[in-house]
Amino acid sequence: MEREGVKACASLSNGCHLLPLSFLPIGRISLDMESVRKGLRSGDLEKDTYERLSCTECDEVLKSQNDPDEIGTVRLCPECGREWKEVG
Repeated sequence: MEREGVKACASLSNGCHLLPLSFLPIGRISLDMESVRKGLRSGDLEKDTYERLSCTECDEVLKSQNDPDEIGTVRLCPECGREWKEVG
C-alpha cells in the first residue's frame, strides 16, 4: 500500500508498516539487478583461490564500478555486460 509521501515496507512480525519517505536512506539500488551473493548461489558467479569473482558464462574476472551517488558497488562482466550489485 502506498500513499502520497508514505512508502510501505514489510515487517517480519506483524504485517505491513508505513514509513514517511523522509526517513528512507538516500541512494538507490537497482531492483532488477541480481546481488553477488545470489549470483554465487545460483552458479552464475564463482570465486577463484584469490577470492576474485568471475562470470561462469565467460570465465572473465569481474570489474568494479563505484558510483558515489549509489549504495554499494556494481560488479560488471567486461565480456557479456551482465551486472551484479554488491552491498556492504
